[in-house]
Amino acid sequence: METDLIEYSIERMSVVCIENFLKKVDYLFIPKLSQTLDILKYAEKLSENAICFIASANDQPVAFLAAYFNDKSFKTGYITMFATIESYQHKGIGTKLIENTIAYASEFKFQHIVLESELHQVPFYQKRGFEIIEKKPKSYMMKYQLKI
Repeated sequence: METDLIEYSIERMSVVCIENFLKKVDYLFIPKLSQTLDILKYAEKLSENAICFIASANDQPVAFLAAYFNDKSFKTGYITMFATIESYQHKGIGTKLIENTIAYASEFKFQHIVLESELHQVPFYQKRGFEIIEKKPKSYMMKYQLKI
């Protein structure tokens, strides 16, 4: 599980690959992801519409970030899913995926990246330059301002 054995890629992922990964990390979400949405339908949506930032070890995804970069009028990207398999957490892998996402947004001249975060995840995003822009009853909307 050394981080130097991690391979990073940006690609479209198959429905099956996304679905399998989401099932592996389902228990990490509170409430479980499967209790709030249909994992197969969500995987289909991500496969069709999202850019996937992936960290893999031994050809298996260990971290996954899905973002939409289709708001070209406001130049805003939206991170819709971000999860790391528990045994790979706290090794810098998530940070690298965030960095890759910011680099992608910058390359395509986006101005902002937004996401919705649970309270316990807010410090992670703040350390990476995201700011709270709205407090919701059970989550926070956060934004990263790209340097143009």
